[in-house]
Amino acid sequence: MKFFEKVCFGFIVTFLLLCVTGVDNAISIIGLSIICTAGVSLVMWVPLWWLVGWIVVAIYQAIAKPSQGDRDRPVNPIKDANQQALVNYMKLAKSKGFSDTQISTRLRVEGWGNEEITEAQQLLSNNVR
Repeated sequence: MKFFEKVCFGFIVTFLLLCVTGVDNAISIIGLSIICTAGVSLVMWVPLWWLVGWIVVAIYQAIAKPSQGDRDRPVNPIKDANQQALVNYMKLAKSKGFSDTQISTRLRVEGWGNEEITEAQQLLSNNVR
């Protein structure tokens, strides 16, 4: 997230916290401190707003992250080293331009079973690493 966005979040949160004493007081505190110092108090306010915004964003990301991680998890995890080797072979063959049919045919000739090949294709389509 960019600096300006964090400053905006920080301003909103700081303003809302100052509103505990009343909206008029919050406006007065921020507004008068900026006006009376000809903007010099922004040297204090902007870093404070950025820090508060950074904290709010960090807390939000920490809370939201576990639910996003579940979507990234592969549906069919790789069972063993043989299956990993098979998936790696299929990735390599696809990167060289071979079709699924060509890859499957070659694997059957080499002794791989249909079920193993199908599982590996599903893993590959689910972007398993």
